[in-house]
Amino acid sequence: MSRPAASRSGRRPSRGALVPLTLLPAALLLAVACSGSGRDAPEAPAAPRANAESPTPAPAPAPSPAPTPNPAQPAEIAAVESWDAAGIAVERLLDGSIRLRGVDRWGVRVDTVYADATYFANAVPVFSRGLTDEQARAVTALVPRVRTAAGTPPAPAP
Repeated sequence: MSRPAASRSGRRPSRGALVPLTLLPAALLLAVACSGSGRDAPEAPAAPRANAESPTPAPAPAPSPAPTPNPAQPAEIAAVESWDAAGIAVERLLDGSIRLRGVDRWGVRVDTVYADATYFANAVPVFSRGLTDEQARAVTALVPRVRTAAGTPPAPAP
């Protein structure tokens, strides 16, 4: 029986080291084949050639369609009543909603609409945190007037 030759370290040579070396050329071929050489990309349309025999003018561009209204921007609803709260305009609109417009304490534009006076009254403690102290006091003081004007019963006493 013949025995495999031992390496200098006295150990048998490993066959596992040869497997990655034999797979390397196959992996390279696969990578080159899948690299997308551009043959699959759609071709750009060819530029029109100038014909010296019969010059024809280029066709006119198609007219653009008329702009359509953006449904995300509803039509402006008229205000029935309006109050000023230290630079914040509080408006009761024709459909019963309440709109706030103005600038908050950081100089950011405020433009918010609440469904009715009840939603507005319940939101005052939250949105007034972003207003100046003077604006917050003025908007809070307007809540009973807005509720009365909207025909909403006053809030129950705490």
